[in-house]
Amino acid sequence: MSCSAVKCTNRSSQSIRLFRLPAQLERRKIWINNTRRAQWQPTESASLCEVHFEENQFERKRIDGWIKLKWDAIPKMFNVPNPPKSVMAKRKSKYKFNVLDT
Repeated sequence: MSCSAVKCTNRSSQSIRLFRLPAQLERRKIWINNTRRAQWQPTESASLCEVHFEENQFERKRIDGWIKLKWDAIPKMFNVPNPPKSVMAKRKSKYKFNVLDT
């Protein structure tokens, strides 16, 4: 099985995880739109590899040790013109640092 994204040659045989497009229509449309493939009608087996998801789109602290894709994950990382905007939020520090002159 291989990734359906443009210019992506990743395959499951390379030990790269692939994720099928969601069944929920609204999320499926977002995934399809983000791939930037014009007139693409994905098949039932169409999938995207883990490379197209930001780190914050995965569940890391699970009791069973698996690193799974979150249920509401959206692929954002594609090697295409005008890629989708990042979903990673920039965090502001809660602490204020004072610079002391010595």
